[in-house]
Amino acid sequence: IYTELIVGSVRCVEEKAGKPRWKKRFTHSDHLVPSNGKLIPPALRTGVTVENNRAYLAASLLPWKTSYLWCLDATTAEQIYLTEHSGVTLQGAILAGGDRLYIPQGRAAPVALTQADGKATGTIKQAGGTFASTEDNQLIAGPPTQREKDNQLRLADPTSGKRLATFNNTTRVVVAKGKAY
Repeated sequence: IYTELIVGSVRCVEEKAGKPRWKKRFTHSDHLVPSNGKLIPPALRTGVTVENNRAYLAASLLPWKTSYLWCLDATTAEQIYLTEHSGVTLQGAILAGGDRLYIPQGRAAPVALTQADGKATGTIKQAGGTFASTEDNQLIAGPPTQREKDNQLRLADPTSGKRLATFNNTTRVVVAKGKAY
């Protein structure tokens, strides 16, 4: 299954045959709004992440407006759940790791949510920017600020947010078989 965001809609096509499977609209307008030097749909600000035949996507614009997380059946587009969140700005690539979803918030710490029901479990303190999950579901994240002097990556336990390791003077890391390079 291949999914892509198209101005407020998500389209799913069969990966091998390229045949359209479904398209679902999540906004009521084709109007684009400016954000960080680009034009974006008024609501959808994440990509689509597919995990265990579930497609996850989120809509958000400002922290004082309600944000939404959808979970769909990736094959049929049937809604499994829709959760509302306040005080957050869900934007950027959604990471699925273990039983959690991690969604960036621009300059704020990423939000952690459960895959099963989309409920927030908190933010990942001491993390920001780009992040990824290791084989054993530990979290690798950029610095919590966007200052140039914070040129480091952190390995953290995603449940507690406890820092396990820091990689200074780097912006890339590969973790394989328990070793970081």
